[in-house]
Order: sequence, then C-alpha cells, then structure tokens
Amino acid sequence: MVLIKKKPFSRMLHHVIEHANRLKFGWKEVYGLLVGYNKGNHVLIEDAIPITHGSSIHVQFKMDDYIFAATINDLLVEKTNKLFFVGWYHSHPGLGLFLSGTDIINHLGFQNLNSLACAIVFDHTLIELEEDGFMVFRLNSDFMGYHPIKYRIIDLKQSEKTKLNRIEEIYYRYVHYFRKKTIINTEKEVRNNLKRWLLI
Repeated sequence: MVLIKKKPFSRMLHHVIEHANRLKFGWKEVYGLLVGYNKGNHVLIEDAIPITHGSSIHVQFKMDDYIFAATINDLLVEKTNKLFFVGWYHSHPGLGLFLSGTDIINHLGFQNLNSLACAIVFDHTLIELEEDGFMVFRLNSDFMGYHPIKYRIIDLKQSEKTKLNRIEEIYYRYVHYFRKKTIINTEKEVRNNLKRWLLI
C-alpha cells in the first residue's frame, strides 16, 4: 500500500491544475518527484516536488531537470537519514489513468532501485465525474506490464469527511484560485526556494 500525506497530495494536485485549468487546448502534462521512505511493505510519501511540464500528451525530463533532481537528492542525503525518491507523479489531462510505454520505461529507473517505488497518474477531469482523479501504479515483477496498487491519503481529520469529498474540496479550491489569480509558477518557486519547500 502507498500512504500519501495530505501535504504532498495537495502539492501534486496544485501542480496538475496549474497546467490544466484554462482552455483545454492549453492543457499540459506535468512531472514531479515523490519523496518518502519504505515502511515495511508500504511506501510513505512525505513530499511531492513539481519539476516540469510538457505538452498536452507528453512530458519528459530535460538536462537541467536531471541536475535539479540530483541537487534535491544530495540535499535529502545531507539533511535526513531516511528520505529518498520513492517514485514520481505525472498527469494525463483528459486522457485517463494508465502508464504509457514511455511511462513504463521511466518507472523502470525508480523500481530497479526500489521494488516498492510507485508511479501516480492524475487525470483531473475524473474528479468532476466524482472519481478520485488519480491512480497509483507499480510494474509487475517481470517488468512486463503494470498494475494498480492500493493507496490511502493519511492525516486527514475526521471533519474532512470522505476521501473523495476532500479531494473534490482541494480540487475546486485550486480551480477557483487559478481562475481568480495570476498563476504562480510552482516549478520556478521550488527551484528558487528548495530548502524552504522541503522544510529541511
């Protein structure tokens, strides 16, 4: 099972909606890294770091993204004794929840190092259909194909009702925010304030 804290979940959804909130022709896929640790047979996600965005149907790391990821990794090693990259997240705006062939190749890099590594895929349009709007995947043991894995958003208060209601609440708050405000480039903000973002 993958245990997702509320803070990284909110950060992922914020990043997704930041690039898929206006007119559909402007939607873009996003890519970010998941920071956490293994706890027995579970993965605990402590943070999510927005890295980049691409086109409406494709996103990939560029050279400076690899350099930035290495900087994050060095900082995690220096400041903590347990946090590391436990996977990645990305979005398929309006396309559904699945891993493409390219996604599977990307995830091999994570799962070869950590058999519990996970890939989270978002499609924000499903939230409006009263679905969770995301799924968590892991590659099969033979790396031929993939399967969904169970997850739970943890540290929600009782007053935050059901998981779906909480997801919808966060989603609509961000949609409203982005329609009213000038969009702050989250990826740029993270790069300029990494230590503050990670709180380490």
